[in-house]
Amino acid sequence: WLADPVAALALGERAVPGSAPEQPRIPEEYVDPKRRFAPVGGIARVIVTRDGEGFEPDELRDLADPRVRGRVALVPLGRGGGPMLVAALELAYGERGTRGWLRQLAANAPILLEDDAAVAARVASGGADYGLVGSLAGGAEPGLRLVFPDQDAQGSLVTPTALVVLPGAGPAARKFAAWLAGPIAEEVLAQRIVGLLPLREKALAHARVVPAWRLEALTVDWSAMVERTPVWFMRQA
Repeated sequence: WLADPVAALALGERAVPGSAPEQPRIPEEYVDPKRRFAPVGGIARVIVTRDGEGFEPDELRDLADPRVRGRVALVPLGRGGGPMLVAALELAYGERGTRGWLRQLAANAPILLEDDAAVAARVASGGADYGLVGSLAGGAEPGLRLVFPDQDAQGSLVTPTALVVLPGAGPAARKFAAWLAGPIAEEVLAQRIVGLLPLREKALAHARVVPAWRLEALTVDWSAMVERTPVWFMRQA
């Protein structure tokens, strides 16, 4: 069970076409047409903040706004979930616009930390006012508000987790995989794991989270993401 389709497709021949269980009612944009993996809920890149902050960023470009200079915590965008986010922005908005945002963000003196958990903890403790994290890390800090950015533009990046049934899996493993990829498991997991977004329409999520089916989400070509994500690995914001 992998964090994203890029990791699943990087398995190469071990992610066998047709091996993933069928997934009724999953939106087409999250499904691999070749069924090399099955999406099980999604993780969004979100802005986290505490209630009561005067300025409320609701777009990624707001993190480069001079009003939040030195007040935004994030992992360098060459690590963690950053390369996938930047690759998705590049594919959606073009290289020129994406590089421009990266330059503005770097010039805004962000607080650079080791991982998303550290970013969420820094915001929760008051050491930063805003953070850019995956929704799972944001959801793990109960005092934070999760903002799903760019809902009036092309949408937030929502990445389905990817269940891969490896060659040699027995009947019991395949049966469990089918259940895990099904609607009952998705709703149970989404209500218990704050920050995991259900993908199926009408599926319920934790009260702090917006289900993926209610969000405006970036349209992602996962094959293109496999090519572009490594390009941004280890580059700095």
